[in-house]
Amino acid sequence: MGDDPPAVLLAQADLSAAPQQGVGEGDVVTRPGPGRAERVIGQDALSIVADMKYVMIIYGNKELWESIPAEEWQATAAAFDAFTAKHKESGELLGAFGVADAAQAKMVRTVTGAPVVTDGPYLESKEYLASWYLLDVDSEERALQLAAELPADQVEVWPILHEA
Repeated sequence: MGDDPPAVLLAQADLSAAPQQGVGEGDVVTRPGPGRAERVIGQDALSIVADMKYVMIIYGNKELWESIPAEEWQATAAAFDAFTAKHKESGELLGAFGVADAAQAKMVRTVTGAPVVTDGPYLESKEYLASWYLLDVDSEERALQLAAELPADQVEVWPILHEA
C-alpha cells in the first residue's frame, strides 16, 4: 500500500460515478469523514469494498514497567492519554486497550468436546502483548504516521483484513 496512487474522492451517493472517474480494482476510494477510505477489490468499482482499519500493538513485560521511575511513568502515561484523547476526538482511534500481566491470563482448550481452562498462556518470549489500538484511517501511510506519534519505542501496525 505504500505505493498507492492518490485516492479518488467520491461523495457517499456518488459511487456510481467511479467508473467514469477511472476507478478500478485495487484503487483507493475515499468518502468524506474520518476513516472512509476503502479499497476496491473487484473489477467493478461498485463491488464489495473493505474498510481500511489497522491495529497498533505494543509489547512489554512486568520487569519493563517496574523499571520505569515513578516520575517518568507519570509523564509517559500522560503522553499516552494525550495521544488517545486527540485521536479519539478525530475519529481515527476507535479504541485503546491495555491488557493485564500474562500471569493473569487463562487458556481455554477444547478437549474431547469439553472446555478445559488452565493458567496461561505459557510464553517463551520475554515480551508479550501489552496494549493495542484500533484505528480507522484513510490509508496505511496515516496508520504509520499515528504509530510514529505513539509515545512507544516500538509499535507493530497490522492491517485488519475483515470485520465480523
